[in-house]
Amino acid sequence: MRNIHQSNIDFESHYRNCVNGKGEPTKSQLLSCIDTLLSLYQQYNTLGNQRALYRLPLLLATDIAPATKKTLKMLYDERMARNGAPGRNVYDKLLEAAAMTCPFCGHGIPTTLDHYLSKGIEQYPELSIAPNNLVPACKDCNHAKGTHVPSNIEDQYWHPYFENADQYLWLGARLEYSLSQEVTVTYFVSGAITDADIKNRIEFQFNSLRLNRLYSKQAATEISGIEPLLRNTTFPSEGADGIRQYAIEQANARSSVHQNSWQAALYRCLASDTQFHRMDWIL
Repeated sequence: MRNIHQSNIDFESHYRNCVNGKGEPTKSQLLSCIDTLLSLYQQYNTLGNQRALYRLPLLLATDIAPATKKTLKMLYDERMARNGAPGRNVYDKLLEAAAMTCPFCGHGIPTTLDHYLSKGIEQYPELSIAPNNLVPACKDCNHAKGTHVPSNIEDQYWHPYFENADQYLWLGARLEYSLSQEVTVTYFVSGAITDADIKNRIEFQFNSLRLNRLYSKQAATEISGIEPLLRNTTFPSEGADGIRQYAIEQANARSSVHQNSWQAALYRCLASDTQFHRMDWIL
């Protein structure tokens, strides 16, 4: 759940560029509703800043006539996402803004743009090419979000352009040991967050995107990678204190970049687990 700086792309210019080249009467129909779309986009940005996009009204077909919702929805595929389309430069600029990390899960590589509010015919096709409604995402998160549109504050995904969940220390991890001392890592939303709305929203996204499953797999690989270092090189001579100090240093380093990364949470957990320090575990 990471923040991305908003682009400076002007929606009206981008919209006109995408519409130009369409044949008549479609072009004139699409241009006739531009004031309505700009008004909706202004409301979108206002509510985005208020963390209240679940309150954005749906437009009626009569609000945009003679343009149609189907035609507005198709602008994205035909005039923006397609290679060589007039709006493709905006698509690429938005995709590159994520710096190689999906802002929804904080792990995957963005390969597509997610419509924060779905462009479905019964939802918000009027925002199908609106820059602030298009968020870089990995395919897994884009698929998991699907056509979800929030109905209240608690089922509203964090919006990377308007919010930064890293202001809260929300991600925790714990080690769990089987009877045979086999270790696994479980991730959870920290109980340290006292604001119920904030915690509920984070838990909604954490569960909807199955982040525990994603992070636990990465953590298992990470522990497997450092196990030879801990067992066979420097640390046998330094003992449990050396392993604890190593975990603290790693936790501090990872937290300085993103305090809620799966790596930062993992090493915070390792730093406080005495059984792990004793190396009394197996993978």
